[in-house]
Amino acid sequence: MTGGRKFDVKGDNADKLKQAMQRQALKKLVDLELLYQEAQAKNLVADDKKVDEMITDIKTKFPDAGAFEEILTKNGSSEAELREDIRTNLSIENIMYKEISSKVEISDKDAKDFYQKNKEKFNLPEAVRVSHILTRDIKEKSGEAKESAKQEESAEQKIKDIKKRLDKGEDFTELARANSACPSGKKGGDLGYIEHGKTVPEFEKAAFALKKIGDISPIVKTSFGYHIIKLADKRPAGIVPYDEIKEELKGNLKKQKINEKSDEYIKKLHEKAKIESEIELATK
Repeated sequence: MTGGRKFDVKGDNADKLKQAMQRQALKKLVDLELLYQEAQAKNLVADDKKVDEMITDIKTKFPDAGAFEEILTKNGSSEAELREDIRTNLSIENIMYKEISSKVEISDKDAKDFYQKNKEKFNLPEAVRVSHILTRDIKEKSGEAKESAKQEESAEQKIKDIKKRLDKGEDFTELARANSACPSGKKGGDLGYIEHGKTVPEFEKAAFALKKIGDISPIVKTSFGYHIIKLADKRPAGIVPYDEIKEELKGNLKKQKINEKSDEYIKKLHEKAKIESEIELATK
């Protein structure tokens, strides 16, 4: 990247930045401790059974007990300390759910009102949903021009053979799974929706040139290799209909409301707690 400004943090500025980071880190620790104490006060501390389940689940991710112990040692921890960390985190989740999450509801009216007042946030550009089959050959480390030419010829011939099979009626999805060099091949070549400017020009031009659902492009050469593209859907530019975005919108609004209520709740815990520290806590 070029054209950016360089920032040097020295002297007093460096000290101020360090102090600010210390205050933020300390506040986070205090927030968690206050929440855990509140969970204790309201009998919401996670029980041994739940902690045991979490420990067991973590252990299954290691090949054996020795590997589990090794990673704990490397992190300067122990199973007992891990158990307490898990208990604390689960307890905090309990108090946050009981006092915040379970009390937050977003009605259909709330979501619809937000949508009507913020329609510009739901404007989507023109896009096409496509699948593709990609052939390419990995260049030899020798980098010899003759060898590279042979490999390119091989990739080109392979895509030509695939195109013939498609023209004879073979299934695009199955051919993509069996032959595509792109990771999308595992999904039958599906790339999802692409917008203008999101892919290389040659691919974009061919993809947006397809007119009808199911249309298949001629062979397209790009810097990635050789492609055959199939059109799955066309999406015109415009505002996303409310019914299509309703559930996602309600979920996002709920997360936002939970964050707001959480900040308010933690602020109240600070107000009623006695906190002693040599570092002044960061304030919002």
